[in-house]
Amino acid sequence: MMISVSSDDAVEIKIGDTVYLIDDEDSYRNLLIVITDPNPDIQFPDELFNVDPEIQSQNQIEIATRYSEFFKAFVKKREQRIEERKEPIRDGILACGESTEALLSDQEEPME
Repeated sequence: MMISVSSDDAVEIKIGDTVYLIDDEDSYRNLLIVITDPNPDIQFPDELFNVDPEIQSQNQIEIATRYSEFFKAFVKKREQRIEERKEPIRDGILACGESTEALLSDQEEPME
């Protein structure tokens, strides 16, 4: 799982068993669908976007590094957005629990 660059400077990103080609419109679209999935259970570790250590050409290393930095930053932003969306849900659950407790405690008081 990493970013590599072919001899003709075509960028490839391998995730699992799938290789995504940046220069191929359909392949790139599929990559975007994968990495923008809003499911919080889907995680993309930084290592996924590391530069292939077997790249020898300085030009190819620079190309891969730029994509690596971009995708790592994108994934961090995605994780941040997912966390931001979880907070209101957590707050709502806590508020619901507090309201339920308040209602139950009111019911336990004897009626006059």
